[in-house]
Amino acid sequence: MNVFVRLLVLISFFYTGKAIAQPRDAILLTNAAKTEVEKKIMEASRNITSLQCKFTEEKSSVLLTHKSVSKGILLYKTPSSLRWEYTHPAVLTLILHQDKVSIRNGKGESLGSGKMFKQLAYFIISTVNGNGLRDNKDFTVDYYRIQQDKSVLWVKLTPVSKQLKAVYASIEIKISTKDYLATEIILNELSGDKTDILLSDKTLNGAIASSQFSTD
Repeated sequence: MNVFVRLLVLISFFYTGKAIAQPRDAILLTNAAKTEVEKKIMEASRNITSLQCKFTEEKSSVLLTHKSVSKGILLYKTPSSLRWEYTHPAVLTLILHQDKVSIRNGKGESLGSGKMFKQLAYFIISTVNGNGLRDNKDFTVDYYRIQQDKSVLWVKLTPVSKQLKAVYASIEIKISTKDYLATEIILNELSGDKTDILLSDKTLNGAIASSQFSTD
């Protein structure tokens, strides 16, 4: 699948092959409990001025016997600076800064400034500031609490928009109740392919050099 389509969905739910199976002891939250969780996500997001983390992306396909693995880093700085960088096995860097977009390969060569990435980048930012799950018109969102593990929430997103329904059956997210950020995201495609993204080494409100968001 095209990297930009995958990123559109992946990063839009940051504020999160073997799929995450719904735990047997998962309890669907009531509307009141769901509202309370969304308030906590909003409260946590208001305290975020910057965010850094690593990601590992494992892609499995019904057509292949082995998984493809990519690694990289994500940097975010308020109000609207974003860097999403694949570092392994190939380098690809996508940057949004002050309404400007840059997409470059490992040699620093420009690959353009795609409109699609610009849209997804703003969607990423809306997720980090707390609106991505609360006011999402592309998915229905169900929250589950795990009885045997109070440290995580399990979230299931079912696509409703025509574009996303044509690709995804569902998206599943594990959210830490410590900081209300995603720790794992699973993209379940209609084709049977799955993408598992593990987010790690998150650093909140650390210093990030402005040069990291240069679009020149």
